[in-house]
Amino acid sequence: MDDMDGDRRRSSGWAERHLAGNGSATTAFGRRMSRDTALYVAGMGVVFPFALAAVAVYTRYLEPAEFGRLAVLLTFAALLSVLGSVPALRGTLAWTFGGSEEEAVDDDADRVAVDRGRALTSGLLLVVVALAVMCAILQPFAATIARLLLGAGTDVEPVRWAILSGAMGMLWRLVVNVPRMERRPVVFGLVSVLRPLAVLGVAIPLLVTGQGLVSVLIGTAVGTAVAALLAITATIRAYAPRASRGDMRQIIRLGSRPAWIPIAMSVWIITNADVFFLAQLASDAETGEYRVANRIAAFGSYFVSAFLMAWAPLERSTLFQGTYQQKGRAAVGAKLTMYYVLAAVGIVLFFTLASDALIRIASEDYRSAADLVAAIGAGFACYGLFVVLARVARVPHRLRVFATLALLGAGLFCGLCLVLIPRLGGAGAALAMIVAMLTTSALFVVRIQCGPEPMPFEWGRIAGGVAIAVACALVATRSGVDGVAARVALDVFCLAAYPVLLAVLGVVPREHLAPLARIGRAALPQRSGTFQMLEGLEKLPTRRRHALELLVRDKRSLAATAGALGVDEHEAATLAIRGARQLTGLGSSGPLDGRIGLALLAHGPVANRDARMRELVAEGHEPLDLADLEAVVDRLGRSPRRAWAR
Repeated sequence: MDDMDGDRRRSSGWAERHLAGNGSATTAFGRRMSRDTALYVAGMGVVFPFALAAVAVYTRYLEPAEFGRLAVLLTFAALLSVLGSVPALRGTLAWTFGGSEEEAVDDDADRVAVDRGRALTSGLLLVVVALAVMCAILQPFAATIARLLLGAGTDVEPVRWAILSGAMGMLWRLVVNVPRMERRPVVFGLVSVLRPLAVLGVAIPLLVTGQGLVSVLIGTAVGTAVAALLAITATIRAYAPRASRGDMRQIIRLGSRPAWIPIAMSVWIITNADVFFLAQLASDAETGEYRVANRIAAFGSYFVSAFLMAWAPLERSTLFQGTYQQKGRAAVGAKLTMYYVLAAVGIVLFFTLASDALIRIASEDYRSAADLVAAIGAGFACYGLFVVLARVARVPHRLRVFATLALLGAGLFCGLCLVLIPRLGGAGAALAMIVAMLTTSALFVVRIQCGPEPMPFEWGRIAGGVAIAVACALVATRSGVDGVAARVALDVFCLAAYPVLLAVLGVVPREHLAPLARIGRAALPQRSGTFQMLEGLEKLPTRRRHALELLVRDKRSLAATAGALGVDEHEAATLAIRGARQLTGLGSSGPLDGRIGLALLAHGPVANRDARMRELVAEGHEPLDLADLEAVVDRLGRSPRRAWAR
C-alpha cells in the first residue's frame, strides 16, 4: 500500500487558487455553469454566421412570397421531426443519460441503463426505424399535404423533400444531443456546425441553377443526413456495437410518458406554429419577412438554448449536487433565475439597438422586418424563463404541472395569434408568444410560491434590471441623434451602460461583483494553471507519479496501468487519486480514494462516471470533494505533454 505521509509533502497549492473547496461552492458552481454556457453559446454561435449566410443567399434568390412558402415547408419538416422522435429521442436520452432535451424536466432521472453504449445504439436503431416508417406513410399523401399547406396547384416535389427533411431531422436531433449530454461542449459546437455547412454546400449550387425553393429543401434533407453521419463518427465511442430489445422497450416506455407528449407538442406550437398562423392569416410576403426576422433573432435563442443545455447534464454532476446540498436548491434556483433574466434582457436590448443593421444582411425587399427582430428575441427570452422556472420548481407532480401550463400556454398562444395577426401581422405573432409565456411563467411562480418549497425570488432586482434596459433603449431610440456614426456610437454607449448601471445602482449586489468577475473569466479560454498544477510532479512518490502519468496523461486503462505497476486496479486507482491530491494540494488521503479513482478513471461514457460518483455521494462522501477531484483529473487529462515533461 502507498505510504500515507506523502500527502504532507510540498504541493503546488493549485487547488486553493483554482477550485471550489467547501467554502466557495456557489462561485465554483457559477464558474462551471458560465464556462459551459459560454462554450455552448460559442458552439451554437459558430452556426449563426452560416444562418446569416443562408438568409443572405436565400433572400437574393427567393422573393418574399416564395421565401414565405419555404418557411411553411421547413416548419412542417420541423414538426415531423418532433412528432416522429418523441418516444425514441426522449426515451433514449432519458434511459442513456438520465436527461433529455433542453426544455425537458425529468422526475425519475436516476433510472438509467447500466450499459449506456448499448442503450444509445438501441435508441439510434429505433429512430432509424421511426423515420423510415414516417416516410413510408407520408410520401403517398404528399399531394394532399401540399394542398393543405400551400393551397391548390402547388408542386408536390417540395413537399416530398420536406418530408424527407423532417425524417433526417429526427436522426439529427438524437446524434447532436450525444456530445451535449456527455458534457463535451466543444465537440457539440463542432458537430453543430456540420449541418448548416452541409446544407449550404448542397443548396447554394442548386439555387444558382434556378431550381427555386426546392433547392433549399433538397439541401436540408441531404445536408442533414451527411451531418448526422459525421456526428455519429465524431462521437462513436459513446455507442456500442450491439443493441438490446430490453433497452428498446425501456426507451419506448420512458419516451411515451403521458406528460412528455403534450410538453413536446406545446413547446413546438409556441416556438414554431407562428409561421403556420401567418401563412393562413397574412400574405406569403409577410410570412417571408417574419421568417427573416426570426432567423436573425435566433441568435438570442442560442443563449436560451445554451443556458438550458449546460444546465441539464451539469445538474447530474457532483458539483451541482454539492452546491444544492450546501446552499439549498431553492436559493440556487432563485439566483439562477435572476441572472438568467438579467442576461436575457441584455440580449433583447442588443436586438433593439442593432436590428436596423442586422436586417441589412437580407436583400432590400426585407427591410421592413427590422421592427420584428427585437420582439421575436423577447419571445425567445420569455420562453426560456418558462423553462427555467420549470427546472428550478420543487412542487408536487412537477412534470404534470409543467405539462398543464405548457398546454395552457400553447392554447393561449394560438388564441392570441388568431386575434392579433389579422390586425398586426408578424408583430402580432411575436406579441402572442411574449404574452403567452409571461402569463404561464406568472402562473408557475404562483404555483411554486404556494408549494412546499417556496423560492426567494429577487423581484426587486429583476424589475430594476428591466427598468434599466428600458431606459437605455429609450435613450438610444428617442434621442433624435442624426448621422450614422453618431447613432452607432450612441447605441454602443447605451448597450455598454446596461451592465455598468446594474452594478452601480446595486441591481447586482456589490459582494457578487468579484465572484462574477471570476465566473466571467471562467467563460474565457483557460491558458494558465496547467504548468503550475504540474510543477510538483517530480516531488511525488515514484509510484504515485507513474500511476498519474499512465492513467491520466497516457489515457491507459486501469487494467493496463495495474499490470505495469504490478498492483491490482483498486491500488492503481488509489495511487493516482492520492497523487492528484498531493500534486494540487487538494485535501488529504482517505479510505475511499481507491473507489473514487475507479469511478473517475475508468474508460467509458461520462454518464457512467456520473452514476458511479452519485453512488459515492449517496453513501455519504462529500460531493464537493468529488467535484474538485473530478475537475483536477479533467484538467490534468487536457494538459499538453510538454507540461508533464517540464
